[in-house]
Amino acid sequence: MDNIAEQLVSKQPTTADRAKLALVSIGGILLASAVMFFAIITGFMVLVIVAVGIIAGTVYYISGAYVEYEYIITNDEMDIDKIIGKRKRKRM
Repeated sequence: MDNIAEQLVSKQPTTADRAKLALVSIGGILLASAVMFFAIITGFMVLVIVAVGIIAGTVYYISGAYVEYEYIITNDEMDIDKIIGKRKRKRM
């Protein structure tokens, strides 16, 4: 019979992490706003899709900044996984 123990630990964001996320958020919003303004001025409406893509990329980047570590001990073997944004798992 296997003995299994699991522990999930969330990485606490540092001040530098929060500052980086704030800058990325502000930069994404400003860039998307500039592209939207340029789309309205020129009438080139394909740029609206580009602006939506910029916002989507910003949201994807921000959600990927949250990291968790999962420690699993099975009998005498320890596995460590890094979970990025609750969507991607890497074996350490």
